[in-house]
Amino acid sequence: MRLAGCIGNGNREPAANMTSTAQTQDQLAALAGVFHLMGDPSRLSILMTVLTGPRPVGEIAAETGLSPSLVSHHLRLLRGGRLVRADRRGKQVFYAIDDAHISSVLMDMAEHVAEPASGGPQGGPQGGHPGGPPGGQVPRKRGSA
Repeated sequence: MRLAGCIGNGNREPAANMTSTAQTQDQLAALAGVFHLMGDPSRLSILMTVLTGPRPVGEIAAETGLSPSLVSHHLRLLRGGRLVRADRRGKQVFYAIDDAHISSVLMDMAEHVAEPASGGPQGGPQGGHPGGPPGGQVPRKRGSA
């Protein structure tokens, strides 16, 4: 999937020409759908398992701790999103990452979360808990003490 004029030219630099707003919105919605698929911990676990090479459902289930039926359900969704592909070998179907783009995104993000936090004095994004608000302070609702 390529967001014309939005993602870039292969050099990871934004492209200068933007397409129509409607097309860009459709492409952004499609990209959000892909990230939604990858955002589920079970599906992400499956993706990381098949990142190393093609695996049958039973092996994916054993490695992820999910039931084979749940793995099959998630694989159907991942195939629909073009994140994995299926290759039949005899009676078994092996699943693998669909292409190098998906592998790159997964490996880059895994590397990103593994690197030491840089930010504020407490570590993490601008300090505090990784993924949390700046300074580690949880904002309070108005009117609460």
